[in-house]
Amino acid sequence: MADESRGNIFVVFLIVAGLIALGVYLITSQIIPNPFSVGSRDWELTTEAEKRQTQYRFGYQVRGDKTQIIALNQGKALFGFKHEGSGRYLVDLRTNDGRLIAVIADGEGNFETLKEIDVPATDAYILSVKARGLWSLDYK
Repeated sequence: MADESRGNIFVVFLIVAGLIALGVYLITSQIIPNPFSVGSRDWELTTEAEKRQTQYRFGYQVRGDKTQIIALNQGKALFGFKHEGSGRYLVDLRTNDGRLIAVIADGEGNFETLKEIDVPATDAYILSVKARGLWSLDYK
């Protein structure tokens, strides 16, 4: 009975050790970004967002199209957009009935911008991103 119990403990130990080794491998091979690394891309974007006091991050390393309804207050709004890759992108802001307020970015290839937009009224707006490459967008 004691030998069987030791065998079970040894198997559990091997499983736990294997999971730890797998986690270390995934982080060091950068398959999963290391959240504790000061030089990591996640850390850099978070630091930049904190500097600009970002209210909302719409996407981080997203690929493809995304549309979302956002609430904005009347006045100035600052949008930061970054695109990585050779494909096209189009980012625009529309009223909830579809009228165009502003084009935040329209082009192709690697691109980064900060764009200030005059929001006409406190309301819900449609923020749309159409992109082929990796992108991120935040606003305040």
